[in-house]
Amino acid sequence: MIKTKQGNCIELLKELESNSIDLLVTEPPYKTINVELSYEWIPECYRVLKDSSHAYIMTNSLEMSDAIEKSGFEIISISEYFKCNKTLFNKKNKQYVIFCRKGKAKELNLPNIEYTSRINNFSSKVHPTEKPVGLMQFYIENSSKENDIVLDPFMGSGSTGVACLKSNRNFIGFEIDGNYYKIATDRIITKLSYKNYLENFDESSFNKKWLKCTNTHDGFFNDEKYEPFTEDEFKDLIQTNTEFKTQWELTLPNN
Repeated sequence: MIKTKQGNCIELLKELESNSIDLLVTEPPYKTINVELSYEWIPECYRVLKDSSHAYIMTNSLEMSDAIEKSGFEIISISEYFKCNKTLFNKKNKQYVIFCRKGKAKELNLPNIEYTSRINNFSSKVHPTEKPVGLMQFYIENSSKENDIVLDPFMGSGSTGVACLKSNRNFIGFEIDGNYYKIATDRIITKLSYKNYLENFDESSFNKKWLKCTNTHDGFFNDEKYEPFTEDEFKDLIQTNTEFKTQWELTLPNN
C-alpha cells in the first residue's frame, strides 16, 4: 500500500486513525521550521503511532525536543551526523536524528549495525535537504517489519517512500509543496513500476520486446540472450517509449 497526499500535514494527519502507524521517519523542512508548530504536528504523529513503535526525526535544531517529550514520546537517543558539504538552507554541517518511542520498549532489528555518521550531499539530488535512500532504508529496516506502515508527513522528494518499496513496507506520505509532491510521486511510481516489472519477469515466457538483448560470440555461433533492463534503463524507456510506458508504468491510487 502506497498512499500519498498533497497538503498541510497537520490537517492530513487528523484524517488518520489513532494507533494505525508502525513507524515514523521524517525530516521537517529547515527553512520553514517553527518550534510552535511542533506542538501541533508532533502530538498528531504520537496519536497515530501504535504502542511500542519508534520514530526517527531528523533536524538541524534540538529545539523541538520539548514538544517531542510533552507529546508523550520518550527520547531514546540523539545521534549526530556530519555532512561533508553544506546546503543553501542548512549551512551547518552537523545534524541530529532524534530517536524516540511511544509506549513500551521493543527490540531493534539491527542492534549491532551503526549507519555511517558522515553523509555526502550528492549532486544529483532534487531537494535541498534530500537524504540518501540508504539512510531511510536503514531506519525503516531497523524499527519495522515487512508490510508494516511507515509514515513521513514531510516527504519532500520521496526518499522515505522509495526506501519503503525497497524494504517491502507500506507507506503514507504528505507534502505541502506541489513541485516536490510531483517529484516524490514520480520517483515512487518509477520504483513501484520497476519492482512490478522485475516481479513479472520470466525468461521463458516474457515477451522479448520488453527485454534487452545481450549477444555473445563463441567463434561459430551467436548465442542470443535476453535480460531485464536496469532501473536507469527502465526509467529512460518510460520517458521515451510510449508503448513501454503504457505497458509498465503503474499509477498510485487516487487519494
